[in-house]
Amino acid sequence: MEDIEVYVKGNETTQVVSFLNEEIGALSYDCEIDEGHTLFTCNKIAVLINTGIQDGYISVSIKGAEKWSSDVEFARRLVEVLGVTVRCDPGVEFPEISPYSDIFVEINEQGESFLEWG
Repeated sequence: MEDIEVYVKGNETTQVVSFLNEEIGALSYDCEIDEGHTLFTCNKIAVLINTGIQDGYISVSIKGAEKWSSDVEFARRLVEVLGVTVRCDPGVEFPEISPYSDIFVEINEQGESFLEWG
């Protein structure tokens, strides 16, 4: 089971939490770790949302969910359901991209592209 981390453009916390409630089960607010970092849980799944990311993005980190096999798979689902722009690590779907690079995949309703970010 791989940990998931993606970056969603805009302040879409409410929509992401609603989406996850439908996809993995009812999330419970756990705590605000510090300003901008909110932890939600559902069974053995932990979701950390950080609203303090550059360029107007929020990060969504998920530990313990078996529903998605990669960041890219999860990002594609977010775009499909919410119509948002998502950036993530290319990971296993794009083995030609070094995991140590600053190259991200940006996925939106217009398609997928690579960009340097970070």
